[in-house]
Amino acid sequence: MIRYVLIEMSNLNPFPKVLQFVDAEQMPMIPPGVIGNWIETSVDTIVQVGWKAEYTGNGWAFSEPTYQDQVDIVTNRIRFLVGAAEGWLMMNPLQYKQDLGIATPEEEASLLAFKQYYVAVCDAKKQSGYPYTVEWPVAPF
Repeated sequence: MIRYVLIEMSNLNPFPKVLQFVDAEQMPMIPPGVIGNWIETSVDTIVQVGWKAEYTGNGWAFSEPTYQDQVDIVTNRIRFLVGAAEGWLMMNPLQYKQDLGIATPEEEASLLAFKQYYVAVCDAKKQSGYPYTVEWPVAPF
């Protein structure tokens, strides 16, 4: 039996992290949409989903993310969500329509929902569980 560890290598994360691990006879398939690789380790390797994965030259080492690692994860996610929101607003110039007095009531509501979402994402660091647990708002677009 071999332990296989799926390591995600995404630009959205500040470091490679463990997505899954299984003990099996053969390497599993990478799930659709995942950017990463399965690596082989011994069955007695201590590893948990969400842990940091570091290549040391002698192989892979796994460790629980530090406080700063958690901060970096949240910061990266905030940057990604804010960037996506700003991209949406560029294609939907609701603020300009409002400024010009030509926004429909639906567009006014969309702009308000966008602003509330944007503020909620930026305020993620103010939540009581930060940085270990963050309740992410649902995008209105």
